[in-house]
Amino acid sequence: EIGSAAERGLGWKRCKSRLKRLHQELLLLATACAPSSEDTAHVAACRTAVERQAQKLVGDMKAHLIGSQAMGLATPTSDIDIVLLSPTKFSDSQISDSASQYTKERAKEDKIEFMYALAETLRPSPFTHVEVIAHASVPIIKGCTPRGVKCDISVGTDNGLRSSTAMTAKMESMPALKPLVLFLKLLLGEHGLNEVFTGGLSSYGIMHLVLSFLQGQTERDTHTPLPTHTPAASRFPFFLKGSQGGE
Repeated sequence: EIGSAAERGLGWKRCKSRLKRLHQELLLLATACAPSSEDTAHVAACRTAVERQAQKLVGDMKAHLIGSQAMGLATPTSDIDIVLLSPTKFSDSQISDSASQYTKERAKEDKIEFMYALAETLRPSPFTHVEVIAHASVPIIKGCTPRGVKCDISVGTDNGLRSSTAMTAKMESMPALKPLVLFLKLLLGEHGLNEVFTGGLSSYGIMHLVLSFLQGQTERDTHTPLPTHTPAASRFPFFLKGSQGGE
């Protein structure tokens, strides 16, 4: 099915240039990685369920998707990342840098107490398993849905939401960004190099790697839509190895 779509929509097998063929394969990969309507509904239902339970404890709490799911970079194995934000409770921005250590520790203890209370309400639905990681630098609730999709929930830290919004805007202005990030993300995953805690590179790190390279290109490369005849692969020198003579 993917092969026929490539031949019909991209002329995949008719490409004489290996570089252009690689470019089309990258575009096809990005399309193939797009979540199904069922996947999207599952993620949305999870977010809604978490928000509903959180609002029973803090009425103005909102649940926001962050990370790969929010930026359109989710793959079939991607986790769900959610941040819970309230204008009145548990916001990190409400605590000034000059606050006493006691004030900071007390605020963290209150947040963790809320997280334990929330975790109790998230099982058996939407999660079959829930665990609070209280002593991490950023405390999180880890859950797993009946479909086996893992979910991380943080509270009061809005930098992930701001980063996701900024990166989504970058992808809209740089068409080459998304397919390259998805390819590298899947490649690193195949080799077990996508977990930060084992020395790998996160999706956010990959995004900055690719973004840094693209921003070094000419104004035309970075701010005009990438035409189908311009190889996205050419944006990275290591893609070109062995492709000379394929033009």
